[in-house]
Amino acid sequence: MRDENETKIGRRAAIKRSLLVLGAAAIAPTALAACGSSEQAGAANACGSTAGLSPADLSTRTTNAYVDPGPDAAKHCLACALYVAPAGGAPCGTCALVKGPIATTGTCNAFAARPT
Repeated sequence: MRDENETKIGRRAAIKRSLLVLGAAAIAPTALAACGSSEQAGAANACGSTAGLSPADLSTRTTNAYVDPGPDAAKHCLACALYVAPAGGAPCGTCALVKGPIATTGTCNAFAARPT
């Protein structure tokens, strides 16, 4: 038979465990948003995520009509002067005008051809 003290945990241990669970619950939706059925689908979902953007940033994306994939390959973000390429193999870059994750195949109304 177990001693009653063996199954009890202290207040500090309970608080630590609670914080760990709450932290995992806060991070899980963001981590799962980038998941897809394949690596490519995961990258597309990551670049399409607007979680954490302010209403003003979302409005900028809408006003500039950012879409991914863009219909005109000659005007994809990769060829735009405003596009900032991702570092360290990240799937999404950024833009000097449109906030949030930007895909190389995306496009918007503010496209400015990169000088050659």
